[in-house]
This record gives sequence, C-alpha cells and structure tokens, in this order.
Amino acid sequence: MRKNFIALFGAVAVMPFIVANVEAADPITVNGGTIHFAGTVVNAACAVSASSTQMNVVMGQVRVASLDKGIGTQSVSRTPFQITLTDCDTLVSKNASATFNATLDTRITDNTAAKAGIGNGVAYGVGLQIFDITGKPVTFNARTASTALTTQTNQLMFQAGFVSTVSQGEITPGDASTAVNFDVNYF
Repeated sequence: MRKNFIALFGAVAVMPFIVANVEAADPITVNGGTIHFAGTVVNAACAVSASSTQMNVVMGQVRVASLDKGIGTQSVSRTPFQITLTDCDTLVSKNASATFNATLDTRITDNTAAKAGIGNGVAYGVGLQIFDITGKPVTFNARTASTALTTQTNQLMFQAGFVSTVSQGEITPGDASTAVNFDVNYF
C-alpha cells in the first residue's frame, strides 16, 4: 500500500513538468476561416433588430387543389412574421411602416403578389402575398399602413400566404420560394 502511495505521489509530482514541456513546444497554427461582421449605423427613430434583417419565413406546403380554383384564390393557411424595431425614440418619429419590394407577378394586377419559385422545378401559377395586421394584402413597392411607435421595442406584424395567379386547372406543383426586401419608413 505504501509503495502504491509513493508511486502515485511521484507521478503527480512530476505531472506539472510534463505539461509544462508540452505547452512549451511550438504550436501548430492552421487557417480557421473568416468571420464577416455586418451592421449599419442609422439616423432614424429606431433600429431594425438583427433578427429581422435576414429572416427565413417557412411557409410549408400547400396543396395544388386548395389554390387551383382560379386567379386570386388565396391559400387558407398564412404564416405570421414580424419586423422588430429596437431602441425606438418617439421624440424622433411617432409612426413607422414598411415597404416590401419584390419582383411582381403581373398576372395579379393590383401589385399584391410577388413572383414565387426559385431555381429548377418551380411551381407555375403561384405568387406570394403579404398581409397586414388587418388581413388586407399589402401592395408591393408602396408603404403599408402605419403603426404607432412606443419607446424601446416595437413589432410590425404581418402574415404571408400563397395566391393563385392563373386560371383554374393551370397551377403546377414545385418550389414557391421567393425573396422580398423591405424598408422601414418613419414619420
């Protein structure tokens, strides 16, 4: 027992010197990659939250049968999303609205449908609509209804859904993704 204790004590006493020798060796350095930092300094009533600047709104699947009832047929399901504004100062501006910019599907003539489908295998005859808090489709490239700002954090609430842009029987299934840019207007 005493021999085991002496052996264990000796190993523990030598350990710091072994670790010190390992740390003293020249390190091997490899390129780990690049970190991109993106941000903007704004002179406005609020700042757009980082969580809102690059959103992914997952729309899920919609059956052709639910949309293929003629031009203007809206999907029953809508996906909510919001634009979060932070650090708001109501002394600078009292209201805010959004302007959504996208490539329009001109078969819906009131400018309320963005062209949907990216890449190969796109859906035909389907557009994307954004709805304001009252459920009314927003007009792309125009201001939405305004929201009164409060001090600190505010949310501009919206929903997104699909819309038929062709006559009954013409929709084909496929990808219905799209990209929409937005601006925030303060007044």
